[in-house]
Amino acid sequence: MLIAKLILLSLFATLYAKDYTIELKNQKSTINQKLAISEIEKLNSVEYKLVDPYSKKEVVYKGVLVKDFLKNFSKNATGLNLKAYDNYKVTISKELISSYDMMLAYSANGKMLELRDGGPLKVVFPYHKHQDIDKNKINAYWIWMIKEIEFIK
Repeated sequence: MLIAKLILLSLFATLYAKDYTIELKNQKSTINQKLAISEIEKLNSVEYKLVDPYSKKEVVYKGVLVKDFLKNFSKNATGLNLKAYDNYKVTISKELISSYDMMLAYSANGKMLELRDGGPLKVVFPYHKHQDIDKNKINAYWIWMIKEIEFIK
């Protein structure tokens, strides 16, 4: 009986564990590819503990630095166009990427980001590292529920 319950729990966890995929695009190509969040997790990760500007709560985000993401997937990109599930779009220039150690977060407080949490990916700015950040300007770049990343070349 215990073994049957463990098997059912394992099956349930497998059915509900989501490995979201992000669509990667290149401005100068019609070839797109899918990238699983589990592949992003394999990159060098960082954690930021900060107050989220929207929830106003302290959160520990885990993810990959945007500049490291670019190094791994498109070294020659001059920026990123990001698109969310609600069709909100943001363009992040290479200048902005190199000025701040912004993160593509896939986890918050030890849990993978689901759509209801603003996942599967969310851009996070390190306010705790840069007291000079103009939050009124930068908050527009906080994009969550990212479904598409286009490399600008």
